[in-house]
Amino acid sequence: MFAGDAEEQRGDRHGGCLFWHPASALVLLPVVSWVLQWRLSVAGQTAEAFWSHSTVQLADWAFLLINPLIARGIDWSRGAILLAGAFAALVANVLVHWVWQMTGADPGHLISDEGVTLAAGWVHLCFATCESSLIVGWIICRRSDTPARQRLFGDLSVLLYLGLAIPSGVWLQGRLAPTDAMVFLSGVVVVVLRIWWDRRNAG
Repeated sequence: MFAGDAEEQRGDRHGGCLFWHPASALVLLPVVSWVLQWRLSVAGQTAEAFWSHSTVQLADWAFLLINPLIARGIDWSRGAILLAGAFAALVANVLVHWVWQMTGADPGHLISDEGVTLAAGWVHLCFATCESSLIVGWIICRRSDTPARQRLFGDLSVLLYLGLAIPSGVWLQGRLAPTDAMVFLSGVVVVVLRIWWDRRNAG
């Protein structure tokens, strides 16, 4: 028996469930982020801005679906590449939050009217960085033995989040922000390229 066959059998041991994997515990990330932001907004007397923040109340919950789908498809042994991807995700999210800070795009939940990042804003920055790191890992460090069905649902779930981010941003800011459009377009291009790459190698 080849090593690849044994690994595939281990992957099928749990009935081919799309969601079963120790890393699927990452499904708790959006829950922890939401609860922390809620508690901090109450403590900071910005609860009204918290409840009206469409990204936090709508788009971020898509990761309840995304995390368990993509976490088990990441090759966690490729630590150096995953760390590089996490660093890139951190830089990108810091830049996006900085743009929100400079343009007053946030209604007062993440960033105050004076442009100061609030405690909930730091939580959201950490959450966004973690989730972006997972997506980057899914794209560039995907396990070669990931079942086709899991690849499909994983890619579709990422596209779902990107699709939700647009109306959430428009609802939040009353317009399509350049940062939202840039993230949406670049994300769609990367996912489509990954789908093309998988199909090319499968053929």
